[in-house]
Amino acid sequence: MTNHKLIHMVTRRYLLKNRKRSLVSLIGIVLMTLLMTCVFVGKDTLITHLTRSGESEYGKWDLVGYDLSEQGYRKLLETISSQEIALSTDNYYSDFTETGNPNRPFISVRRYSQSAFDWHRIRLVTGHLPEKEGEVVLSQAVLDEGSKVAIGDELSVSTYRRYLDNKGSTELVFPFINLTLPAMTKTELPRHFAYFGNDSSFPKEYSEVHEETGFESRYRVVGFIEPPSEEIGAAYTALAFLGEGSFPTKDVEVNVSFNLEDTSQVASLRERLGELGVKTVETNNNVLALKGASTDTTINGIVIFAQLFFTLLISGVSIVLIYNLFNLSYDERLRYLSLLTSVGATRKQRRASVYYEAFLLVLLALPLGIILGLGVIYFALKVISPSLLSLFAVKKGVTLLLVVTWQSLIWIIVATAITVFVAAYLPARKMAKQVPLEGLRSTFSPKKSRKKKQVRRLSGAETLLARGFLRYQNHQGKSIVRALAAFVAILLITGYGAQAMLSAVDYKLVQSSTFDFPNRGDWDYHLMGHGDGVALSNQIAKELVQTEGVSNVDVVNYSMFSGQLQAEDMSDDYHRAVYNVLREFYDENWTYDDYWKQYPDKARQYFLSLVSFDDKVFEEMVKAVGGKWDKSENYPIILYQNGEISTTNNNVWQKEARHYRFFEIEQMVKKTLGQELTASFLMDVIEEKGIRGEFQLTVVGLGNKDSLSSWISVHDSQPWVIMPQSAFEKLYQATNNHLYYEQSISFNADKTNRVAKSRVKQLKMLTVEGIQFLEGDLVAVKNYVSNLTTVIRIVMISFVLLTSLICLLNVYNAVAGLMVTRRQNFVILRSLGMTSQQLATMIRREFYVLFAKSLLVGLPLSGLACWLINWGVVQRFGYFKVILPVYFWLSILICYALVLLLVQLLIVRENKRSLIDDIRRETV
Repeated sequence: MTNHKLIHMVTRRYLLKNRKRSLVSLIGIVLMTLLMTCVFVGKDTLITHLTRSGESEYGKWDLVGYDLSEQGYRKLLETISSQEIALSTDNYYSDFTETGNPNRPFISVRRYSQSAFDWHRIRLVTGHLPEKEGEVVLSQAVLDEGSKVAIGDELSVSTYRRYLDNKGSTELVFPFINLTLPAMTKTELPRHFAYFGNDSSFPKEYSEVHEETGFESRYRVVGFIEPPSEEIGAAYTALAFLGEGSFPTKDVEVNVSFNLEDTSQVASLRERLGELGVKTVETNNNVLALKGASTDTTINGIVIFAQLFFTLLISGVSIVLIYNLFNLSYDERLRYLSLLTSVGATRKQRRASVYYEAFLLVLLALPLGIILGLGVIYFALKVISPSLLSLFAVKKGVTLLLVVTWQSLIWIIVATAITVFVAAYLPARKMAKQVPLEGLRSTFSPKKSRKKKQVRRLSGAETLLARGFLRYQNHQGKSIVRALAAFVAILLITGYGAQAMLSAVDYKLVQSSTFDFPNRGDWDYHLMGHGDGVALSNQIAKELVQTEGVSNVDVVNYSMFSGQLQAEDMSDDYHRAVYNVLREFYDENWTYDDYWKQYPDKARQYFLSLVSFDDKVFEEMVKAVGGKWDKSENYPIILYQNGEISTTNNNVWQKEARHYRFFEIEQMVKKTLGQELTASFLMDVIEEKGIRGEFQLTVVGLGNKDSLSSWISVHDSQPWVIMPQSAFEKLYQATNNHLYYEQSISFNADKTNRVAKSRVKQLKMLTVEGIQFLEGDLVAVKNYVSNLTTVIRIVMISFVLLTSLICLLNVYNAVAGLMVTRRQNFVILRSLGMTSQQLATMIRREFYVLFAKSLLVGLPLSGLACWLINWGVVQRFGYFKVILPVYFWLSILICYALVLLLVQLLIVRENKRSLIDDIRRETV
């Protein structure tokens, strides 16, 4: 038998002999492969599932250009493949004598190519879709409203356009469809316009006129489809077949739909269609978002960062785990390798034995990890896909299919193999250098210390022995230090990186000049008043307070950008942030002095927004921010300290920023408690008689996004203040009722109370401009960013749990391996009279030192890594504050407590062992 075969045989026997350690090694590599599978296959599966679900709701098309000429179509084919284009035509209206509803006497005839039928959301109710010329499908609403038309019936079509002719002397206005018809004019009617032919109240001087298009055909009904969402006017939908690939008719404009292979072409294609004379272009934004085809490079950068971050994180955790596994088995492996060396095994062959062991583990772990990873992906997406789909208003998803590409498999295999063999490199190199005599002796001489001997104060024999073990067998202690330090570092790095990612997503997606009242979902109904509707909403609020069965009436007024501040009121942090943002639009050498010289207007005036709450609520807010309000001030305010400046909400006209930058400001206005803030209101009408311009606002509280999170959340580049309702009313009167503001009224109503039910019904039917009535559940739905960050947080936590599991396996293996290795030492000590209590004390004291060392290693590494992450985030996105949640620190304490518990359990097990059996037993 050759040396290579002998070494491979001994390695396989070693793995079988040490089943527990081999199993832990295998589980660690399986978990690593599982996570790699989640990173590479999970992303493809998620995007594909979301895309297919979105396409089932909104259609497969990415872009539609309306009214393209034949010449434009020919030019378009020079740059876009015909396989990515579907044609359709709008042939306008035709009489529908078979109608069952006299108010809907038309059909809207459109022709679709086969691809257009496939790409657009057309859901068949019965029959089949048109497959050749002369076939048509009708809206199911035809049957629902009493028509007797059936599949197989013939329809004659002669189309025309609908116009409204105003022959009167007055202007005709239809406010809800934004249609104004001046006197003595004629205009084409929109598709959703109703039919007034049977309405005797419709003025006779206004008449509907039809102009023939010249299109005539005869169709056979082959099916019925669900009514399209745009079918709300006087015509039913009728879709006929259009031949594929050729332009339908001379001098007819068509609609072109696109299903692009490369969705990054959407922006350039819109420009191209504009050049070809297309005035109206519609994009399927929901599907494009689901495909991840965002033109926003910041969001794409966040996605790439997430993938790289977790790939490197998983690899780092796994390298530490696998390295420890090989390093802990050093003593046991050293014996048989030294025996092999004594019979001729070379250093290269000894090193190869470690690689061979790694190869066997990877060979077993890869299929298991991939299969388990696919299972985790499938069941995880089953759980979270409803929440994901709700972000894009997709009501019903499609069957979940795993997307496993050969590229993903190669990435998984390569990443896993490289990680394992990198981890095995140092132990293999170390064992290759080992001389035979030292291996057979199985002893280690501690390194000679160059330090002078010192007289140490010992707290007992247990401490002396613990120190001796730490020096004598320090490589085993180092394994535990590495395992615990890795857990601390990975937990903190993962938490900080995930929090940075969430913050980047949140800050990037939150629109500027927005605010939210987080507790609005606690009420049943909401009424919003703005513009001319505010006066009415004020009256409604007063009546609601007096209405039987109505409770918890809450009124909030807000006036955005109504005031102005001076430059000296704004903090240095604010000015620096604005400068750093604007610098992205100019040369990198643009200085802070240049900012003040070039933007004198920005240096002089700043907008101020204000919001008012009920006086009792305001008093609660003052207490929450640690302020003081004695109710003697005319205009008491709480300063909302936080602000957000980015290249989105502060830009330069006709210039583009080099990079996206975001800066979170912790103090917008440099005022303290008790100071007065001078604010100017109504600068545009201040010259009118009797209107005050400047007001002294007294600061009674300094709040921020954390202390005020229960009442209000603001994301704005300009400062906000909060005041009590009584002060707001006084301010409004002082401005001669010229201060513009909007109002939000929230209230609960007893659904069993007749009076309350009647009032709610009246509000629902209210159709006054400037008034909007909402059900509570509509307001309670979280916004897009909130839902998205929730989903991301779920994914992050899942990764943290899985990586923590790998780390805990590492810790368990290190601790258990140390106890097994020390078993002979324990036997000797017990034979010399050491009691079980002394043995336990010695082990615990040794682990206390190891805990301290692990923190001394893990915390600096974590700090450095977090600093690098923060530096990268600041360089890429700009400055914002990232706070590591407390539960990550608690997790570290829990981990150390669990390790102590594990040590105690192992001590109990060791104390129960028979001394005679331990002396006789040979360790492998």
